[in-house]
Amino acid sequence: MDTLLRHWRTLQLIPPSNRHPISASQLRDRLAAEGYEVHLRTLQRDLQKLSTVFPIVCKEGKPLSWSWSADAETFDIPGMDTSAALTFRLVEAYLMRMLPHSCRTALAGHMKRARTILDELDDNSVSSWPRKVKMVPRVQPLLPPDLDEQVFEVASEALLREVRFKGHYKARHADNEQEYIVNPLGLIFAEPVVYLVAT
Repeated sequence: MDTLLRHWRTLQLIPPSNRHPISASQLRDRLAAEGYEVHLRTLQRDLQKLSTVFPIVCKEGKPLSWSWSADAETFDIPGMDTSAALTFRLVEAYLMRMLPHSCRTALAGHMKRARTILDELDDNSVSSWPRKVKMVPRVQPLLPPDLDEQVFEVASEALLREVRFKGHYKARHADNEQEYIVNPLGLIFAEPVVYLVAT
């Protein structure tokens, strides 16, 4: 039983692909701090065995380090229930655009897991809820502008971290664009248009 619990905890301590991978010695120290004493060689064998069952990958280098693969679903114990899966599904449908890029990346595994859970519930009242609700604008919708995803990523991350960024802007009647140091204060989502409030 202790071995099983140690394996579960090992999997939980392995970071997702978008974070810095963790070495076997770091894992051993983290496990030891939680009362799971294990020799480094044993842990290395554990990781090799676990990688044949779970989508964890070994990163080359010295020392070897581990992370979940980029397309892995989030590994949670206890598992995600249907209410949580529904919440993540609605967040994905209606709120993802409002989240900074780093948060969307961190939530990707949860979203994938939520879709899997709801898809496996045949004709379940909870799984069918996203098809029964729809968010619509109260006024005639505006034509959406072409929004460069990289521009939004820079602006939203700067807003999240409360830092300034350098940008180029061309006024409507100007002949040339100008460079500005932008201090982002907020984002307004008037679907489908996004406004950046800045000084």
